[in-house]
Amino acid sequence: MAGTAQIIEANFSKPYAIIYLAVVSAAILVCCLSIMTATIRLCFGMSRDNRLPRSAALSRVHPKLHTPILSCIVVAILAAIPLLKYTGAGIVAIAATAMIYLSYFLGNLAVFGLVSRDGRGEDAVRAWQVGMLINILALCWGARC
Repeated sequence: MAGTAQIIEANFSKPYAIIYLAVVSAAILVCCLSIMTATIRLCFGMSRDNRLPRSAALSRVHPKLHTPILSCIVVAILAAIPLLKYTGAGIVAIAATAMIYLSYFLGNLAVFGLVSRDGRGEDAVRAWQVGMLINILALCWGARC
């Protein structure tokens, strides 16, 4: 079975194949970095709001770098865990897709918890009922995948 690089090299001349593969590699790297950055920001924001275990440590910002160093390290370690056992690209891609759905589902569960606690007053009761319905539909939609 031919690999992707072999297919590209078979269809392009050697210089164009190298350029093409370099551009694809750079695009993959940039996408991975943007996902890591968003995850670090989410970890920092949630820990700043005391929504994660060890929030005080995760929300600490380095005085000179102005960066949440521990959040960066924790996210990097968690991202590397699948690579310790599963090195196949297909398995890593499937796991990454599953984590996207899991984060969506967990976010909806958090909103569900907030909506279920905040039903106070007449106007709030109507908003609570609508919010609860929307959130239940969102959870069902996320669970079907």
